Amino acid sequence: MEAVWTPPKFMHIIYDLKGSSVGRSASEKDYKQMPKECSTSTVLKDNDLKESKRLFHVGKKAVKLLKKRLQLDVDFLVKLGVLDYSFLVGINIADIEDTEISAKDVGNVIESIDGREIYFMGIIDYLVPYSLQKRGEYLLKSKVQGLGSAMSVLPPEEYGKRFMEFICSTFSSKADTYVVNNI
Repeated sequence: MEAVWTPPKFMHIIYDLKGSSVGRSASEKDYKQMPKECSTSTVLKDNDLKESKRLFHVGKKAVKLLKKRLQLDVDFLVKLGVLDYSFLVGINIADIEDTEISAKDVGNVIESIDGREIYFMGIIDYLVPYSLQKRGEYLLKSKVQGLGSAMSVLPPEEYGKRFMEFICSTFSSKADTYVVNNI
């Protein structure tokens, strides 16, 4: 996580997003963990985000730029034949801390339209190859268990497509004001 955000900024909310739904909810155990020095210890997942109906409000220009950059990254990961990567989003809520915070101060972030949230974003866990073991897991879960595209393991092209569709659906583009640094 430290590769995605700067530790001095406390992360009040953390999401680990893949675009799948099977097993993609924070557990009761996750919610009971004590916060760390620089972040909550609860990492929310895809189903938690869907249930909350939360969107990341970043504006039209930022959404366009994010989609372009994410597509380049995902195309690269698909070419490498990897899967199981996640889009990590850490949210610093400016009103909770009594400090000045700005997306201009750090990299890999986008400030929300209203300036009340800072979204620290990045792709993580991208070193899982679509190996013989993963192919077997895909066949077992998709064909035998009937889980289809809802499961985490998919061939790289399908994984990348689902990942992009889901991640892009989490951004709201209702305004044109935004701040983007080094994403």
